[in-house]
Amino acid sequence: MVWFALLASTALATDVVVPQFRGTPGSAEAGPEIVYAAMLDALDDRGFTVVDGDDLESLVGPVAKTCVDDPGCPTSLWPQLEADLALLGTVTMTENNVHAVIEFHRRGTADPVEVFEARFEANVADRFAVDAALVTLDVLRIDSDALQVHGAAGLMGPATVTEDALGVISPVAPPPVVKKQQRKMVPAPPRPPSAPGRVAQRPMRPEQERRYMGLSKGLYDEFRASGLSRAEFLAEKRYRARTFYVEIAPGVAFGDVQRRYAVRTALIEDGPGTFRSVGSYERDQFLPSTAFSMVVAAGYAPAWWVDFGVSVGMEFPRKELITGFEAYASKGDYDRGNLCDTCTDQTVFQPATALTFVVEPRTRIVLAPTGVVKPYLTAGWSARFNDRYQTPDLEQVAFPDRPGVQSYGPFGGAGFGIDPRRRAGAFVEATYTHLLGPGIMDVGRQYVQSIPEPMTGTGAVMAVRLGAVSRF
Repeated sequence: MVWFALLASTALATDVVVPQFRGTPGSAEAGPEIVYAAMLDALDDRGFTVVDGDDLESLVGPVAKTCVDDPGCPTSLWPQLEADLALLGTVTMTENNVHAVIEFHRRGTADPVEVFEARFEANVADRFAVDAALVTLDVLRIDSDALQVHGAAGLMGPATVTEDALGVISPVAPPPVVKKQQRKMVPAPPRPPSAPGRVAQRPMRPEQERRYMGLSKGLYDEFRASGLSRAEFLAEKRYRARTFYVEIAPGVAFGDVQRRYAVRTALIEDGPGTFRSVGSYERDQFLPSTAFSMVVAAGYAPAWWVDFGVSVGMEFPRKELITGFEAYASKGDYDRGNLCDTCTDQTVFQPATALTFVVEPRTRIVLAPTGVVKPYLTAGWSARFNDRYQTPDLEQVAFPDRPGVQSYGPFGGAGFGIDPRRRAGAFVEATYTHLLGPGIMDVGRQYVQSIPEPMTGTGAVMAVRLGAVSRF
């Protein structure tokens, strides 16, 4: 009969309603998902048009999620559906052992026309699903007139199946079957704590599920054998795929972070106590120093091995200011370079705390998919926006002010993340930025004789940060 049903599958293809299977209290959450996904695949392979849980919810509303627990379902749904058959499944999973019960309900009958039940290991759920799909073919071959005359239970009656086309499913005798009308509403078991990330619980085919979870084949095999739900497995492995994150990280930056601006103005005396400016020498550059920093970041990890984010924050380096002037008695003295020893002045101000705004779009390449400690490499672009100079003037000298400037360049580095909990973690990283700009501004040498001693920087900025992370 089984093989005849298999040959007749195309002729009997029709709509089959398959609400999401229910797990019994205390059962592993993965059990109903594994059996449900295998069941959908087996029906699809045999030409059935399946109305699954998502489709059913769009047609009849929230009752689709409680159909298996509702004694009046699927009888109450038939007026809204075109299908003639509904499969209601209950699954119990302990470690890797599964006990599955599927009730077959035909339109026009109050009780199930057949019950298919078996015990098996989770890795052979597809075998159980194939047998259940063949039973579906048999049930659909029952003449509807016969159902009305004899009644569902009188024609076939609930049956317990312990042997399929491939042999004995389990030597263990299954427990007694509970009829539909005898079931009581059972509250769903409490859901386990979710793993970081938005982990859907809807049934999926194995390959689709593996891609959705972002797992390698080896890790997916480990997940299937674990008996854990998707959320539980990803949380246990500290898996980062498909998670958003926010970070806050204090740190220290050193290298060319201290700005120095030197300005020196040449003056010619036009009359007693009256001077006019001829021109100014200016030098603006960055020099080696250290600075405290504080940044926050946000990003997304589409897969375990990569995440994309952007850091923004502040650094608090020091900045220096040097001002001075040269005064000449006449235009002739200026042209001849006759500068007396007492006709020049220079002021070196105490360094002040500056404010630097930091923006760093970045990518991290993670070198370990699971575990508490995950080393990684990072690269990106660093831009530092430095504040302006408002240069104090003298009574006879108006020094030019200096606008803010931007230093920038690519950076690379390494670090490691620490994930002691599902949603909270930490990281330590060190980066090196090669500065491409702004370079050194040195203009106006033709106006003055005494040039402040020039200095040069390293052309780089290094940073070390220790941060905290929250994932969701």
